[in-house]
Amino acid sequence: MNEFGEAILADFQSEYGINLVKEMEQGLSPAQIIVYIRQLPLESRTVALRRGDEEYWGWGVDRYLLAQLIDAVQMTTHAVVQSNSKKRVKAPKPVYRPGKKPKVANPFRAQLEAAKRAKGR
Repeated sequence: MNEFGEAILADFQSEYGINLVKEMEQGLSPAQIIVYIRQLPLESRTVALRRGDEEYWGWGVDRYLLAQLIDAVQMTTHAVVQSNSKKRVKAPKPVYRPGKKPKVANPFRAQLEAAKRAKGR
């Protein structure tokens, strides 16, 4: 409760329609509270903080599947455009997902560019 108290209070209200403070005053047991907390959905504020950061808030299974679907459509579109083009077409970037840092396509090139920036070129 000390670490995620605000998120737990907000989640109880939004997910269960429970005012946790009032329910505790009326006798809601700690065991019942723990059960409610453990059953919070993946996209809840509390689970987001437990996963590492607020950026996970709202990211449930459906949002991850939607991101995969968008990536698949973009890659299919890219493949069709590339097959009908004489020039190389830049591949689309994947849809943002929390907790994933963008991958560097060529780490050597990234280091080279960083060195050039450091030298002021």
